[in-house]
Amino acid sequence: MKKVSQFSFLALLVMATSILAAEQPLTSGYFKWLLHLGQSPTDRILDGSLHGAQLGFVGKDETLRPIPGEVYDFSNTHIRSTTELMIWTPQYSASGSFTHKPLEGQYIHYYHIYVMSPSKRDAHLRFVASEGLRVWNNGQLLFDGWPNVFQEAYIDFVLDEGVNSMTFKVLKYDQNATYLAAGILLK
Repeated sequence: MKKVSQFSFLALLVMATSILAAEQPLTSGYFKWLLHLGQSPTDRILDGSLHGAQLGFVGKDETLRPIPGEVYDFSNTHIRSTTELMIWTPQYSASGSFTHKPLEGQYIHYYHIYVMSPSKRDAHLRFVASEGLRVWNNGQLLFDGWPNVFQEAYIDFVLDEGVNSMTFKVLKYDQNATYLAAGILLK
């Protein structure tokens, strides 16, 4: 698998107009913008069996640092996806709920966000998910498991001073829709 290094004019335009959407101030609600691996909300990695696998050509899941418009090329790889070229695309949800109707089979959605913190401080990750979920902040695994479906959960962690890089890996195994809402509360 290789990372595509050339961007089209359109990808550069998307990146230039949406980079601020990926860096959000802390608010009391759920995140409204997340980067999603795929141009469409239904784009996804098609093998749910990849739960333990990594997007190894760009590094481990916990070290992903995507930017809007960055292209991953899945052609000629063992990883099946809805399209061979997957672009990290900002997605907006007014409610903070990133929900997808049930799609056939097992699959994985990747989401990412950068959160600025003026100082190192204790925080709670607040989230609701319908399926398996892994969450990393700056490479540290915060959660790996199966939250109670549609019940809010909290994980204590430390926001580092400066930019914090958070990756969400949502794993779908049953016939339900996938659902993710996440936010940060300061302690």
